[in-house]
Amino acid sequence: MKNLWIGLGLMICLFLAACNGTSDTSNQVVADTNEVDEASTSEAEQTENSLEAEDESSLEIEETTNEEEQVTFSVKELEAVFYIGMNYTTYLDEVTGVFEIEQTYVDEHSNDMLDVFEAYDGYLGIVYSPDEGIKQLLHYQEANEASSYFN
Repeated sequence: MKNLWIGLGLMICLFLAACNGTSDTSNQVVADTNEVDEASTSEAEQTENSLEAEDESSLEIEETTNEEEQVTFSVKELEAVFYIGMNYTTYLDEVTGVFEIEQTYVDEHSNDMLDVFEAYDGYLGIVYSPDEGIKQLLHYQEANEASSYFN
């Protein structure tokens, strides 16, 4: 008896589906096309919005990462790497990719330069020239103190 009711229910569903499918097919196609266009437009907008959201979230992650990056070395540890008399090429090799230069100041008269590095316990200024290498190591409490060195 259950099988009879299930079969009868399925036949009614098929009959209703067939009746809906044959009436006014041209109007349904137009309506369906409009729905597809609206759906694809909204999908495109959603994709664009999601890409913008991903870009913003990746920027926030990068900014957070940069803010969280803290210097893990001291002035003494910097002095162990950089020493008076180190030639310019070696200095560039040591700096590249390892340490971040906070500020660079240039003395146009003597062609000397001053790079300021941040440490967790202060700042180290390195005075050098391309011809003579490192000439002097200077200690600062703030990075902007080095700005008056060449004046």
